[in-house]
Amino acid sequence: ALKSCGGINDLGELVSTHYNIQEARLRTTPAGRSTLAKLGYPVHDLPELPQQTPPWEHIVLTDGTPLPQRIQSTGRRLPLKRRHLRYIRSLDNCTHVIYVDASLPAD
Repeated sequence: ALKSCGGINDLGELVSTHYNIQEARLRTTPAGRSTLAKLGYPVHDLPELPQQTPPWEHIVLTDGTPLPQRIQSTGRRLPLKRRHLRYIRSLDNCTHVIYVDASLPAD
């Protein structure tokens, strides 16, 4: 009665959903397809995977220079901000700059 009222899935439904998701995920990479083939699943009839470029060929990485110490004061942050903006503007053919460890600047 609780299942019909609450919409709770039983264990069989959860396992089936998880199984389908994992199989779909494994179909999307060459390594996943190799795993499926070793487990006996037919992978020869799947569509060919698109050619993927390595991340280092299409992602612009940082120059790796560490942040200077004692940048809490406004007097030290402003020149660093200007230098960073000049560097960003100097990048060629760059449509996006992604900050992974800090929030985006307000301006």
